[in-house]
Amino acid sequence: MTTTQIPYGYPTHADLLAEFSRRRPETIKLLRTLPDAFIVNKSSYHRSGTNVFTYDTHDREHFNQIRAAIQTARTKVYSEQML
Repeated sequence: MTTTQIPYGYPTHADLLAEFSRRRPETIKLLRTLPDAFIVNKSSYHRSGTNVFTYDTHDREHFNQIRAAIQTARTKVYSEQML
């Protein structure tokens, strides 16, 4: 696997992001079917809704975490190769 490939059936970053975009409506549909017991817990309900409807910032935070993890892994591999 090259550094531009992503495991689990997504050969490129673009493929992974496209799948992520395709799944967004499914996530919203799931939120619409939450049981009343979950909805009355305002904190959990609000947090879930915020994460979905502010995806532009929420998801970017996760993308930044992923980029940092990839960079850390690449640095570690490079360091080990230099030994």
